[in-house]
Amino acid sequence: MQKNEGWTVRTDKNYNNRNMKKVWVMMLATLMVSSTMMAGNVKKSTTLPIGGEIVKASHPMIQYVGRVSFAKNPDVASFNYPGTTIEASFQGSSLKMLCRPKTGYFMAQIDGCEPFKVGFNAERDSVVTLAAALPKGVHHAKVMYVIEGLF
Repeated sequence: MQKNEGWTVRTDKNYNNRNMKKVWVMMLATLMVSSTMMAGNVKKSTTLPIGGEIVKASHPMIQYVGRVSFAKNPDVASFNYPGTTIEASFQGSSLKMLCRPKTGYFMAQIDGCEPFKVGFNAERDSVVTLAAALPKGVHHAKVMYVIEGLF
């Protein structure tokens, strides 16, 4: 465990729970100036277009609160407990979140505005836009896992 500005972040990479349904999360900041990306970085099940920069789940500026495992892949966060939270600040005009299909629901909050629910329930779509047309500057995103996936 490590403390960072009042948050406790679990950094135990050996944590593994066989019964854990895997929620693969990557936050990605989409910058308007960058509109292309190599297709090899995204699973073939992704059906929505992605542009901008993918930020790996292991990025040191992403804060996690709750039981999060990086045991199977150091660049993919896995968790299944409701209340697990992801927070990060980013610069750009939009933000998308990439998850494995059928992983469940999240509550998202951008820049302290009203939280809203997003779901990853389709067979193939695994990218959800969390924010679009944001003004220039630094923004803050908070995403909380609220309901288990559909397995």
